[in-house]
Amino acid sequence: MPLTVPIQMDPIEKIDIGSDSTFALSLEAQRRGHSLLYYGPRDLTLKGDKVTARARPLTVRDKRGDIAILRSFGTTPRSVLAIFASQGTFIGLLGTLLGIALALLFTWQLGNIVALLQGWLGITLLSADVYFLSDLPTQLRFAEIAEIAALALGLAVLATFYPAFSASRQPPAEALRYE
Repeated sequence: MPLTVPIQMDPIEKIDIGSDSTFALSLEAQRRGHSLLYYGPRDLTLKGDKVTARARPLTVRDKRGDIAILRSFGTTPRSVLAIFASQGTFIGLLGTLLGIALALLFTWQLGNIVALLQGWLGITLLSADVYFLSDLPTQLRFAEIAEIAALALGLAVLATFYPAFSASRQPPAEALRYE
């Protein structure tokens, strides 16, 4: 019978999956079909005589076994690095393109957005009596857009290399020991 298992844990970004027993227990509970919820100490509140927690769903994925299988079939560490780096770069490229598209759409439609908000709220957001501006001027500078896009993509690529490098250096026997 599957259960819903709440787990109190450190912030997810601070978990070291190589040495954290909570991670291993979470993997096992999920493998057995249980649903996982996690909460941190800041998510606990006292209401009257009851303690409540703001819990969020948690899915634990461990790629160490998959990497070990690839390595045991003869995949070189360089190939594993390339696989992880290319996936991260692709995700970074998608995020950059989506961000640029949304920013351009917002910039082109800013006058209409302000008019829509003024209609909904029934007030003048940029009153000439109060501000030096009666509208929000926008100007697209494609050189700056290209610089920002290049910086965002560069940071995304850089952010993929540490996990990709760690994955490529993992010994296959060590990862498969607990599978």
